[in-house]
Amino acid sequence: MEEEKKEQTAQEYWKGFPEAPYSNTFKWVDAGGFEHMTTIRAYSPKTLLGQIDVVQGEILAREGRAAGGHKSKPEAPGAGTYDDPKTFKCTSIIVEMANGKTYTKVTGEEDKFPKWPVVVWPETLEKAGIDPQAIPTEGISFVGTAYYINNDNGNPAKVIRLERDPF
Repeated sequence: MEEEKKEQTAQEYWKGFPEAPYSNTFKWVDAGGFEHMTTIRAYSPKTLLGQIDVVQGEILAREGRAAGGHKSKPEAPGAGTYDDPKTFKCTSIIVEMANGKTYTKVTGEEDKFPKWPVVVWPETLEKAGIDPQAIPTEGISFVGTAYYINNDNGNPAKVIRLERDPF
């Protein structure tokens, strides 16, 4: 008598396979208007990014498009240059010591600015009506807008103008 073959479930099939440490999931809509959710998995970040490019290319070749969902946060307006600076909402001006040097920095309320404050020069503080020598080591509250430029890597380099919010 032949033994009946049991159909294997997806969980049984994949049991024992290691989980890929890198993944990206995104929604897209095909040319017919149907929504899909696709997950790409890889064992290295470089491979993952390459696979994302391949899959996105295939979706676009089939007249697919993004399906909304979570969008990445838009860049702050501006190019990050002296002629077209970027901005962030600032909350305080702090003083930090590193390698025997004193740095005055502006902190912000969102994005990377609470954790990674941006350097501000004394002349910029003076133009904003702040005496750089009067800032205590614990810092001061400053609610307003900081205008900054980027370095060659696209990261904030320094604050070039401060404007206090009117109360």
